[in-house]
Amino acid sequence: MNKKIFLGTVIVVIVIAVFGVLEFIGFTPITASEESAADDRIVVSKVPEYYAEEFGTWASKVNTMLSEPFDDPRLKEAKYDIGFEYYLKAQEALKEFPYPLIPLGDDIHNDYNNLVLLSGYINHYQFARTGHLGPNGEAKEATELADQWKPADANMHQAFKFLKQMVNDLDIAFNHKGEGKVFGVTYLLSGEKVSQIDELMKGNYSEAN
Repeated sequence: MNKKIFLGTVIVVIVIAVFGVLEFIGFTPITASEESAADDRIVVSKVPEYYAEEFGTWASKVNTMLSEPFDDPRLKEAKYDIGFEYYLKAQEALKEFPYPLIPLGDDIHNDYNNLVLLSGYINHYQFARTGHLGPNGEAKEATELADQWKPADANMHQAFKFLKQMVNDLDIAFNHKGEGKVFGVTYLLSGEKVSQIDELMKGNYSEAN
């Protein structure tokens, strides 16, 4: 009996000692929700600090714009046509990009080229889906004809998806020191899926890629 009491006392002392050490070193247990959030974090290579702050300002502003409802009266006139929203947002995304501040030979130049390609691709599809109403692009923004536009196809949806993903990754790069959840579609962060954008441009893209 005395042995059992003694053994129990020893165990209690050890447990108290362990928690005392953990508290001393500042250990905080991770809850289930916190562990899940931590697992979602992806730490990527450190981004150079020489980029002008204009890049961060642009990325933050455009990342928000692409993810929220677009405030443009033309979109309302077009009865919130999704392809037209892509078209308007793609145009807006590049308006304030600080192109003159790109360092010579920097990876961000390649990313800018892809942003231009995606924006142009979306522009092309807006032209294609309205071409039957005007062969020279007359109906691209003719919102009174929106109910006659062809539906946005899978390529247009994917182009806009890539555009959003790129801006997200650049926002992580410029405003969060390269640390955060990324989609891997930028040269700046050595993304493993950059080639998928090229595949889309060539007409070879597949979700399975």
